[in-house]
Amino acid sequence: MSIIRKFKKQHPWVAIDKTPLEDARLSFKARGVMAYLLCKPDDWTVNLNHLTTVSEKDGKEAIQSALKELEKLGYIARYRGRNDKGRITGWELVVFETFDDAIAWRKENPKVELANSPEWAETPETKVQEPAKKKNQRRAKPADGKTQNQVQPDLENPMT
Repeated sequence: MSIIRKFKKQHPWVAIDKTPLEDARLSFKARGVMAYLLCKPDDWTVNLNHLTTVSEKDGKEAIQSALKELEKLGYIARYRGRNDKGRITGWELVVFETFDDAIAWRKENPKVELANSPEWAETPETKVQEPAKKKNQRRAKPADGKTQNQVQPDLENPMT
């Protein structure tokens, strides 16, 4: 009797949230780039030149348009990275599986200035609360020249 053993593989699979893969607003190109990025380790650096070399069919412009599409919809945040001295070191990209991840990251990093605000950032539920701006205290005068605070006495009925 013989024993047949299979070679033990390093897990060639990955578990990712399917939200971006089912987002109808994304092109299949953007979904593919997103799936590729989510397969990488957490400390992996996104590099446009690398992405263009791993795809024999898509060029630099195709990968850039996919990344822009993902950024526009909030799956990627792009901001200028800075070193300890505050000097700009280049662009940093953060990839999110879900909008909840993006919102949580944005709340943890409110001072990070994003290159572009994603579409979801404009909704009241997801927008990071910023300090209220002071409103202009002046009131516009109506066409008759009277401000709204001025009360005109009723000369015919002085009791009112």
